[in-house]
Amino acid sequence: MGRNWDWSYRRGREKRLEAEEQAQHNNASVPSRPPLHSHDATLQSYFNRGWKSITAADIHIHLGLVKAPSSSSPLDKLKEIRACHFQQ
Repeated sequence: MGRNWDWSYRRGREKRLEAEEQAQHNNASVPSRPPLHSHDATLQSYFNRGWKSITAADIHIHLGLVKAPSSSSPLDKLKEIRACHFQQ
């Protein structure tokens, strides 16, 4: 992908998360269709893909409703389990 395509995709994700945050604070609904980002069809397509790539988990993490996982390393998970079970 080109840099502009990547930027449009990331911008779509950012705008969706901003829209979700505004909707949460204002008790409004999020638009079902992504807003116009560019008159260039390719850039708009990548923006739409970014907008639609947001999952409910992404929204909950962005809004602070759920704590993001601290690490995905198996070693870190074992350390957390050990700390929990072998507390002094």
